[in-house]
Amino acid sequence: MKPLYILIFILLVFGGMTLLSYVIPEDGYEITEGVVIHFPTIDEILNPKENKYVDISEIISENQVPDTLDNDTDGLATAFLKDSSVVYYQPLDIKPGDVTQKLEFPGRNKKVLYSFFNELSNLRATKKLIRILHYGDSQIEADRMTSYIRSKLQSQFGGSGPGLIPAIQPYGFRSPVVSESTGEWRRYTGFLKRDTTVKHSRYGVMASFSRFSPLAEIQELTDSINTEDSTTVETKGYSASLTISHSPYSTKSVKRYTRARLFYGYNTKPFNLKLYADEELVSNNTLIPSENLQLKTWDFNSTPSNLHLEFSGEDSPDIYAMT
Repeated sequence: MKPLYILIFILLVFGGMTLLSYVIPEDGYEITEGVVIHFPTIDEILNPKENKYVDISEIISENQVPDTLDNDTDGLATAFLKDSSVVYYQPLDIKPGDVTQKLEFPGRNKKVLYSFFNELSNLRATKKLIRILHYGDSQIEADRMTSYIRSKLQSQFGGSGPGLIPAIQPYGFRSPVVSESTGEWRRYTGFLKRDTTVKHSRYGVMASFSRFSPLAEIQELTDSINTEDSTTVETKGYSASLTISHSPYSTKSVKRYTRARLFYGYNTKPFNLKLYADEELVSNNTLIPSENLQLKTWDFNSTPSNLHLEFSGEDSPDIYAMT
């Protein structure tokens, strides 16, 4: 299109807009009830009004909510504001008759959970370890109902810790722990739109895994690879870190643990892993290639306030979770 035609088109558009600004009233033109078309006037375009901002700093300072609930008696208190003061209260016990949505059982067979509750009732005698997987959508991804259920189960039947934690938190929602990371981490999921470069279905119980290096095809392991962990193998290539610390919103039982575990595997080359507890180096290992799921465990005399993991190597393992 010639420049002259473009100029004429622009002038016609502005001319039409100017005409509309005179035709349409300042209060707008009502098409139907509740639907009004408003067109800016020439004065509004040439002399726009400046936005006026109100100082609300005093309101904010008077209504600050503390970012921790460590002062509550059993870790289950909830805080709210009343007359600019923080008030703690205990949630009321829910009676069976107050439940508006009952549990739905397959085939309406309530007996499917009998064995589970039987194991819970006998825990004090059997001292068995029971692990619970709670599958759901965003209602549990933000640790909403999950946090409450976990706290109630741990307070009544024992247990501690936050449960399985993904290497990379997908969203900035409330979580049982605070997770921070550095490096080129990428999360792969087995739901929604799957990454077509993933040539397997090993997504684990959390339906996802994370890596700090690009995906690489699994190669046949050679006999020259040492079959034991070593602290002397030099690695190069990619590096990344994870830092896990207590969340101010988690309950006391979640903040209490003496063991940490990392679920990983399927790396084609060795990688180095260092673990720091409260900034003190706990272990420094080079972990060998693997064609299977692996588990790395650390034990502590007392609960660390934070854990810091440093990864380095030419090929990242598939990292499924920490606990």
